[in-house]
Parts: sequence; C-alpha cells; structure tokens
Amino acid sequence: MKKTSFCLCLFILIAGCKKEEPQDSLARKVEARIKSLAPKFKVEISDPATLKVKTDQDLEATISLDNLKLACQSDPPACPQMTGNFSEKIVSSLKAAQGPAEIKPEMIRAVLKNQEYMDGLAGVYKQSPPEKRAENKIVSKKFMAGLHIVYVIDSPGSMRQLSVGDMQDLKLTPEKVHELALANMEKALGEIPRADAPELPGLFVVTAGDSYEAARFLLHKKWEKIAKEIEGDLIVAIPTRDLVFFTGSADENRVRILFEMAKRVVDREPYALTDKLFKWTPGGWVEFSL
Repeated sequence: MKKTSFCLCLFILIAGCKKEEPQDSLARKVEARIKSLAPKFKVEISDPATLKVKTDQDLEATISLDNLKLACQSDPPACPQMTGNFSEKIVSSLKAAQGPAEIKPEMIRAVLKNQEYMDGLAGVYKQSPPEKRAENKIVSKKFMAGLHIVYVIDSPGSMRQLSVGDMQDLKLTPEKVHELALANMEKALGEIPRADAPELPGLFVVTAGDSYEAARFLLHKKWEKIAKEIEGDLIVAIPTRDLVFFTGSADENRVRILFEMAKRVVDREPYALTDKLFKWTPGGWVEFSL
C-alpha cells in the first residue's frame, strides 16, 4: 500500500488554568502511552507541543498537544486519565483511518455526499504534502442534483474512503471501482427494507440501520418492485445518508408533505444531502418538481 499522510488534530476542550505540567513531560507521557497501545507505531516528539506518529501501514499523523495541556492545567489530578483517553483516541482513530491491512475488491462500497462535503475535501488536499496529493485524493464520481458518489472500503470494524492510491494498488480503473461498488452492495444489502412513516399515512421510510440508507438510492433496479406497488410514480427524498422517505405521486398532498419534510431535515442537519425529490423511471432516476 502506498504511504498516506494527513494531519490529525484531536482536541479535549476544558477551560481554565491551574498549575502547569511541563509540556515536554506531557509529550513523553503521550508518546509512552501510544507505544504501549500500539507497539508497531513509530512516535517522534517534534517539539514539546507536537508529536508525529506513523502507523505500521505508513499512515502518518501530526498530533497537537495544546488542548490536552489546557485540560491538564484545568484539572491536574485528572491529567493522567485525560492523557490516557487522549492517547487511546489517537490510536483508535489511526487504526480506523488506515483500515484493514489488506484491501480487497469485495470491500468496496459507495455512499452519497453533497457539494459542500466535496469542497471541504478539496481544502484538505491543498494542506497535504504536494508529493502525496495525487494518491491521497478520494475516488469519487459526479452523480446528479449536486450529489457525488464517494467510494469507501468497508471492512469489519471500520470504514474509510477509497483513495487513488488504493485504486492503483488494486489495479482498478474508476469505471471498475463504480461497477464493483454497486455489485458488492447489490449482493450485501438485499431488498429495500421499509416501513410506514410514523403518523404520516401514505409515506414510507427506509429502515436499514446500517448507514447505507441513502446509498441504496444508487441501486436503481432494487426500487422497481416498490415502484410497481406504489400509487402513481415512485417519489423519493434523500435528505441525509440515513434518512430516506418515499411516497406515490397519486396523492399530491403527500408529495408536498414529503418535500416539506425533506426541506426541514436539510435545514437543520449539518451533514445533509439534498432536499430535492426524485422520480423513479425504468431508465433511471430523474429530478421531480412539484
């Protein structure tokens, strides 16, 4: 696997200021704790406030100790416990980020993200080392209505985004990645699980509980059975990754309620997808307007 570099900042925010522990001592305590939790990780103290960590899969992270220092100043007796918790979060985050030791094509899945999310990723790329930017870039594909398909590696215990470096390691093309992601989800996710929306007769909700609710929107063929059962055209809202509602176009009032509900969710959720509605057709999804 190719080397990956990113900046990881874990913060513990507790206000206040009391007796200060020497920061070089704090750095050494965090260093020792990380090494005890992950003996294969390499830890280097760059300065009294900064550690550099490299995992056994060559994932690199820069760790700031500034906020841990503030927390320890605020409550010195609790500093050992906070230092331990801080170190454990670093190790668990890095292990989750690097994913499985071996990536296999059958682990590839797809999720939906909005334009704001993609713009944020672009900012992250600009901060990474120039020589790493190309391989660190996330594999993605423009979809519709301002949405993007982002490909992920889903393994037991962790999920992370598929990078260009990963794709090259697997000797795949973007087209093959897309094909694999949909085929893997078709096999793994089964039929669309659904139930009546609470207190909203005629509206239905996808009830999977696996964070792939919105991703099922990409499995066009699986919606055909529902489209045949619904009254009128099948109209779907995907306001967030784990909220998917649908109804039939035969009742215009229900469709209006669906739109208003999607809009309210998008307005209040920090990681929303879209308040647009979509209509199922045999040839694919199309945007639907009231």
